[in-house]
Amino acid sequence: MSSKKGFTLLELLVVIAIITILASLLIPAGSSARERARSAKAQSQIAALEVALTAFHTDFGFYPTSQLDGSSPDYYVQSGAVAETNVPLIIEVLTGFSFSGGSRSVSTNPLCSPNPNWNGPYLDIDTDDVDSSGALVDPWNHPYHIECALDGDPTTTPPAHNVYSFDISSDGGANGQPITNY
Repeated sequence: MSSKKGFTLLELLVVIAIITILASLLIPAGSSARERARSAKAQSQIAALEVALTAFHTDFGFYPTSQLDGSSPDYYVQSGAVAETNVPLIIEVLTGFSFSGGSRSVSTNPLCSPNPNWNGPYLDIDTDDVDSSGALVDPWNHPYHIECALDGDPTTTPPAHNVYSFDISSDGGANGQPITNY
């Protein structure tokens, strides 16, 4: 009597069908988890920006800007300056580095070191987190929008939401929903 052990073709097809069904159930769950992780990273980056901008404002009395008067180290914001929206400049002043073309170099901005008021870096980011212009990007690779109030006047815009301080937003987000600090 000969006893052959093995699987029949039908048994193999049933096992493959079961594995395919289980995999099709797990793939969407993995996508959902990735989106939640991206949203959490974006919220974390926005929180880090809020802390960095607040710390900078504490040291200088104004938010990062290119609209300066005075002389080193006693700069002040130009009369009539309403807001700063230049994100690469804001990131440069907060980190102490200029990011351009995918590389990082020490900033020559007068608000950075060796300015005695600068107690940074206020923000620590990786070159992977910035685009070629030097703007901080969200996990969906969209640049953040940062609008800093410079005049302290709530009747001028921007920012439109946090009129005395700053607005931060991302165009990314699950289902196209923006992520903001307001």
